[in-house]
This record gives sequence, C-alpha cells and structure tokens, in this order.
Amino acid sequence: MRWSGVAPGLARPVFVYSASGDEASLTGACLARCRELDACAAVAVAFGAGTCQGVAASQDWALTVDSDAAFFQKTCLELPPSCARRWWVLEATPGYQLLGARRPAVNATLVGCGAQVFSGDGDDVYRSAQWVGPDGPADSISTPGAGGGCLLAAGDRFTEPEAYRVGGYHTVYVENQCRHDYSKKIDRCSYEEYFNQTLRHVELTMHDFTKDQCKSACETEDRFVCRGFTWSLPQGRGRSLQGQGEGQGQGVCDLHSEDLVSTGSWLLRRTNAATYYRRVICLNISVECTDTSMSIRYRPRGSFTGRVYVPGRGEQCSARASDDVVRLDLPLYGDCDVHFAHAVDQRPGFPANR
Repeated sequence: MRWSGVAPGLARPVFVYSASGDEASLTGACLARCRELDACAAVAVAFGAGTCQGVAASQDWALTVDSDAAFFQKTCLELPPSCARRWWVLEATPGYQLLGARRPAVNATLVGCGAQVFSGDGDDVYRSAQWVGPDGPADSISTPGAGGGCLLAAGDRFTEPEAYRVGGYHTVYVENQCRHDYSKKIDRCSYEEYFNQTLRHVELTMHDFTKDQCKSACETEDRFVCRGFTWSLPQGRGRSLQGQGEGQGQGVCDLHSEDLVSTGSWLLRRTNAATYYRRVICLNISVECTDTSMSIRYRPRGSFTGRVYVPGRGEQCSARASDDVVRLDLPLYGDCDVHFAHAVDQRPGFPANR
C-alpha cells in the first residue's frame, strides 16, 4: 500500500539507500530491496533527497505529513493475475475523500477496506473506497488492528476529479491500482501539455527515447499506473531540436504515478527544454450530421443530472439525460448558432467543397 504525502516520524531502519543516478527507478530499487528482507515491513522514499530507507514493523510509525515523500507498507491481499507485476496495488491518501454514490458502510480495518475494493465483480465494480478511522491518536489510521467504516465507490479521483475533496484527518481515501480505465482511450484519450515544466516526483526514467516512445511507454506501463510523462531534450539541444519539430530526436523520458489531481500544482517544477504531459479524461461524445440537423450524443460514465446546451442558447437548445444518454439535436439552420466549416476534398465521390 502506497501512502501519499506522509513519512514515518518513528521508525527503526532496516536499510538505507541513496540514488546513484544509474538506476532507472529509486522507488523500484527500494521496493525490490525491501521484498528481499523479511525484517523490512515498509519503505519510506524521500524524493527530494533521492534516498529511501526500509523500516521494521511497528505499532506506531508516527506518520507525519511530508508532501515530498511516499510511504510503502507491506500488505497481504488476494489479487487478480493481471495485478501480479504491480509495485503497489493500493494508494492511501489521508485527509481526502471522494463525494458521490457509494455502497453502504461496512466495518473493516484500513487493509480490510482495501481488500473490499478488490471484491467487486459484475455490476459491482469498485475503483476506490473511503475509510473513516476511530477518533484518537493521529497515528491510529496506520495502526494494523484499528477498525473503522469502509464505503466503497465505483469511481475514483481521476474518473471524477471534481468529487475529490479534502476530508477529516481520520478519513483516508483508498484507490484500487489494479482497476483503472487508462487502456480505454475513450476515457483517457488526451493529454494536457505543460511546457518547460516537469513533476518533482519521478517513478521511472529512461534515456534515448523519442516523445512518441515515451508516450507509448506510459500507456503500456504495468508496474504502476502511469498518469503522465515528461519528455526532455539533452541540455544544449533543446532549442535546435524543438525548432525542427515537436518530439523529434531522442531525449529523457520520465514516467509519473502522481499528477496535479492527487498532489496539487506545487508538484510542478520549471525546467528548460522539457514538457510534462498529463493524462486527462475525454468525454464520451459522438456527433452525427444529416442534411438538416446535427445530433450530439453524450454517454456519461456515471450518474449525470445536468444538461448539454449551447452557450447563450440554453433555453431553446439544450437536452437532459434519457436512458443514460443525453441527446441534443440542433437544426443546421435556426437559432442554435450552428456554424459551417468548409474544406476542399479531392477524393473520388466526395464534393469538392464541404
């Protein structure tokens, strides 16, 4: 289980590791070392310092807030075969919650709540949970036997980013890392670009990659959920290569498991000749045209109580959901501000002007 933004205040080190610069992943090297040692119960990674330490089991790690750190706790769970290569299968973020429809609460420990996320099948598929721990010492949320309330949810903070909110300190947002929608391009078909910026936290670094190769590496990564990548050119080559065309040449490819939703905009760091690409959700919208109208169909992935409308024409040019589909029919000629775009098409059987 990966704890985001926390570090142990009290811990007995089993090993200490400093990045040499030769390893592809500081996190991967530290987790591999911990798996080899029975005495290692968790790993604390300090991204800024480039170090980590394996720590022994404890009833009180005295977890404290540290936005530049991550804490990985060994847990025993029954997992699907598709999750065998994951470096971590659950993410826990204290102090946050996901608003929206959930299953009724059940009593469980935090790890037990994580196990419940994997229990769904058929129509009951869970991507996240909210665990509310007992009142008491601040570190009770990480105490192995502490019980609390577990509420399961079909969505997560990336499918429903606007529902991801700050909660009480004893509330922990738990996310399933084996059940996500990144492979479905209808859900994750686009990227936001941040020029001359990267993220402070990097899970994996690869050299001599083109931008397209870096993008493919992010989309096919199976050791963690890749939520974005940074592609940068070697120093001194950025201006000349970028002038030849975006993505040409070979550079450094950094893959990120965090993004601005999970951590915040402070994670961005300015750097020359680099571009950070954040994976974002695309709406499931289709458009069909006839000689007289344009039909827009929006299929929301969850509950949708709003409407689709034309800005400035909301009264006469709008539609609400019906049978899980929002269908908005706009006349080509009328008061719904439909504009025509023309292009020359020389293909046989097509008009020259469309």
